Amino acid sequence: MKLLRFLNEPFPDSNDLVDNIKGALMSGIIITIVLIAFKPLGIDTAPGGLFLTSLIYGGITFAVVLIYQLIVIYVLKIDREAQTWTLWKWLIHTILMILCIALVNIIYGYMQFDFDIHLKSVIIIIANTLLIGLVPVGITGSIAVLTNKTKFAAIADSLTLPLRKINSKNGEEQQSIEINAGNQSLNLMPGRILFAKSLQNYVQVYALDPVDSAENVEVTTLTVRKTLSSLETDLKGYGIERCHRSFLVNKKKIATIQGNAQGLKLSFAGTDQIVSVSRKYVDRFRQTVKR
Repeated sequence: MKLLRFLNEPFPDSNDLVDNIKGALMSGIIITIVLIAFKPLGIDTAPGGLFLTSLIYGGITFAVVLIYQLIVIYVLKIDREAQTWTLWKWLIHTILMILCIALVNIIYGYMQFDFDIHLKSVIIIIANTLLIGLVPVGITGSIAVLTNKTKFAAIADSLTLPLRKINSKNGEEQQSIEINAGNQSLNLMPGRILFAKSLQNYVQVYALDPVDSAENVEVTTLTVRKTLSSLETDLKGYGIERCHRSFLVNKKKIATIQGNAQGLKLSFAGTDQIVSVSRKYVDRFRQTVKR
């Protein structure tokens, strides 16, 4: 049961292109070093020599990993920063990626070294590729979950007291501002906004209903034709700041802060929606809450 719970832990991954290029490059470097160090399948007897052959296979790994990641992000549109992206999903994703690397390695070996492709050789190459790739990846993935979960849980705990002080302040900003949204203008009360969520060319704003009370918290949503960056500019100076590529948040309306391996998770009174503070924005968010 403990293993099952661990496998269901959110995994700290990224949809950012630069991060994925760096990850693919690191994978290529690791494979090159492992091949040079352990010389599997007699790679040291290859015509090009150990170093050049290892470098080529490292380059193949880099290319396959990057292409695979781009397909996952831009074609399959899998959000690997979502709460549902767990360790076991990442492991399956990694196994499939390693299998792709193995198949490309087989094709390259056949073209370059003219060896016969038969079932036994294919199984051996796939098994070795999985062994070389999956063991270190599984270890580093588990370490990433544990270290990040511990780190962000500690940050969440450190922000609890400052958050209570913010929420204990009396009074609420009732000033209304006008924003442009497509062909219309809308009046918003920044002080009653909980958070805003990006929906591509639209933004969904979650705010306290003007008629609610301390005993009866009601949340209303408003969808406007506007980018999140544009709304962020309109709300600058009202304590509403970006905490994720898809979210703006009003720190004065946060109910609780929790941490997991992906970063911080924020909850609000009146809604079960959870807002993520991605790892990229954690340091900046921490400073805004403590101010």
